[in-house]
Amino acid sequence: MTVHVADSDRPIPDNTTDITTEVNDNDNKAPEETLPKPNILEKANDKNSALKSVLNFYSSNIRLPSSYELEIFNSLLEEFKEPELIILALKQSIESNARNLRYAEKVLYNWLDKGIKTAEAAEKFIADYKKYKGDGIDGYSREKYWQDKCYYTKTSAKHSKWSGYKPPRGNHPADIHIEGLI
Repeated sequence: MTVHVADSDRPIPDNTTDITTEVNDNDNKAPEETLPKPNILEKANDKNSALKSVLNFYSSNIRLPSSYELEIFNSLLEEFKEPELIILALKQSIESNARNLRYAEKVLYNWLDKGIKTAEAAEKFIADYKKYKGDGIDGYSREKYWQDKCYYTKTSAKHSKWSGYKPPRGNHPADIHIEGLI
């Protein structure tokens, strides 16, 4: 009780939003001692700018990231080190109409399993995949790919030596007469 009585003699301090230039005498440290080294600052700025670019793309194209997603983005940047690669994986998730971070994360780890660690290698992989799938610029479809690889095509079946052959018809359940069985 005595503590509350002693504190009640002082007035309530004013809280203002004004910026003051008063120097606190309790701080005896020089400003140079409190600042981190320039290398640490440069690394932090690089990481922050990379994180900002990834988050800007994610928030403008998918949604605002949650705190859990921010942690995932931080871990992805630590592991993959290239924000362009993460943005490319996010673009793949948008093109596949799977607008979530989990899909982009799976794409990144799939690329890592295939040895793809740069954005250029990922773009080449995507172009090759689209060419195989049939989404390429030259219109080379999967069907055309297999027609080139295999000898069997729908058109070649008309001219083969087996084109008129029909296998003999076996006993089909519809051919059996039921009258004598009952």
